[in-house]
Amino acid sequence: MTSLTSSRAPHDTIGQLITNGILAPVDLASNKSKFQDIAVKAVTLNGSTYGVPWAVENISLLTDKALSPICPATLDDAVANAKTLIAAATVTSGLGIAMQIGETGDAYHWNPLYTADGGYTFKQGADGSYDTSDMGVGKEGSIAAGVRLQQLVNDGILKASVSYDIAKESFSKGTSPYFITGPWQIPDQIAALGANLMVCPVPNWAGSSFQAQPDMGVRTFMQPAKGKNAVPASTFLNDEVMTTEFMDGMFAVDPRPPAWIASHDKAASDPYIKAFGDYGKLGEPIPAIQQMAFVFTDLGLAEYKIASGANPTATMTEAQASINKQIAGS
Repeated sequence: MTSLTSSRAPHDTIGQLITNGILAPVDLASNKSKFQDIAVKAVTLNGSTYGVPWAVENISLLTDKALSPICPATLDDAVANAKTLIAAATVTSGLGIAMQIGETGDAYHWNPLYTADGGYTFKQGADGSYDTSDMGVGKEGSIAAGVRLQQLVNDGILKASVSYDIAKESFSKGTSPYFITGPWQIPDQIAALGANLMVCPVPNWAGSSFQAQPDMGVRTFMQPAKGKNAVPASTFLNDEVMTTEFMDGMFAVDPRPPAWIASHDKAASDPYIKAFGDYGKLGEPIPAIQQMAFVFTDLGLAEYKIASGANPTATMTEAQASINKQIAGS
């Protein structure tokens, strides 16, 4: 279908695509109630829906039951357990928590820890819109998250140089008790750990009023604004895509938690899918506004710099200035 974009397009590209005149609205019509609320929220911008969501995904805390028999109740418990395992030389990787950072940083995977100390990206109004004049990088919560990140690195829990592949290998080989990642890792980790694999929420810090929140990503079918086959594309989306049969088929070939409620209810018979979905209820969709790209880039770089030893306050303040400059010029 030449007038459709990739079925794997993430919802957070919607703002930029609309700004560039590339994307057409898609009316979910009477099917809107058949999608998870968070999926509809993710593809809605300025009162219109752009695309048909087919998967809702978030990261969680994969846990090796051989190293942590129960889900940690707090992040303090997870860190304490990791320190004990490191001291006993049970964990030899130097990764108490396997989480990718790397030279460009990774704000998406950091988000549960970032929000657990009060960090945020943009303030959201009651109507779901985002206030781009109220950007959280450089403010108190983000600095607190940076200070905590550096302490976790100093304690041997996290490492700045860790890539996706390093984090994955450390967890699958039983040299890290925890792995902050998404449902795409389930097949490989079942193969590696078998019955020892457990999916847990990323918990809060003890006594904290802040919630460790995952960023919610929504995979979406989209329709170009200037597609040559607009009518058949719209018919395809309405008559074929928005059906339980189609959504079941998508899950069969790409087992990400479905956005379609009927398909998700079936998929949630799998305890791993259910656990990801349960934690996802605490999350918010990644803001689908073009300014979010600036935040992801500069917040990620700030994460790497702080994990590498840079001053958290100065680094977050510099990131704040850079992001706000780009927003002003966008």
